[in-house]
Amino acid sequence: MEDQDLFIQKIDQILKKHLTENSFELWVAIRENISNKCWGKPTSSSGKYHQKSDQNGRVPSCAEHTFELIYAIDKIIPMFEGSLNKDVVFLSAALHDAYKYGLVKTCNSTEQRHDQIIADIIKNNKKTFLQALNENDISILDEAVRRHMGRWGTDAGKNFSYSDYGPLVLFLSTLDMMSSKNLIKVL
Repeated sequence: MEDQDLFIQKIDQILKKHLTENSFELWVAIRENISNKCWGKPTSSSGKYHQKSDQNGRVPSCAEHTFELIYAIDKIIPMFEGSLNKDVVFLSAALHDAYKYGLVKTCNSTEQRHDQIIADIIKNNKKTFLQALNENDISILDEAVRRHMGRWGTDAGKNFSYSDYGPLVLFLSTLDMMSSKNLIKVL
């Protein structure tokens, strides 16, 4: 079994524990649609970013990076009770880099617009997402993945401010940055 397969299994285990049945089925359908080549590719195709400083600058795979976010959320999800749908919190982390290498399965470098690609997929497939989430939750999910890169996002603009968006945007962006700086410790 390759490393990415192990991380995908771990992601599935945590998501199955926390997501509603409909949201988990939605996740599995999306995961199966994403090229397995993406999950095993490094989070930084240049090797410049996401380095594991304690491991000679190793760059983790997209699957490992996504697992780190899911793992962290698993440990702190009670902080969202009553304020955010936990399906949306987990799905935002699971999907945020789903198309890090774009829509083409043979893409060899990371896609700078991957935030916009996944958000547009959510927006354009609203009917499918409505089988698991309500309209408000879909809007929150769209916003979170679309803005997860913060000021470096595709259409962030020079005046980007987290205060202009819901709390999940800052949370997801923070976890993403923490993982990229090797600050999430997974046991």
